[in-house]
Amino acid sequence: MSNPVTKRFIQCHDRLKEEKKVASSRQFALSIDTAPQSLNQVLKGKRDVTVKNIMSLVETYDVSAEFL
Repeated sequence: MSNPVTKRFIQCHDRLKEEKKVASSRQFALSIDTAPQSLNQVLKGKRDVTVKNIMSLVETYDVSAEFL
């Protein structure tokens, strides 16, 4: 269901939480300017991440675009 980019996006989300750079999935969603409900659907594998979310992740958390 999830494409490779979505899987890597989720890995980044999980890593940021593990490293305590974000306190919650809600905080993460708001920091990348997306609705927490939309992020939840991505995390559950019900939809793929958007280009906007990817760009926000790269810009906000200095994640490698090449990795994604």
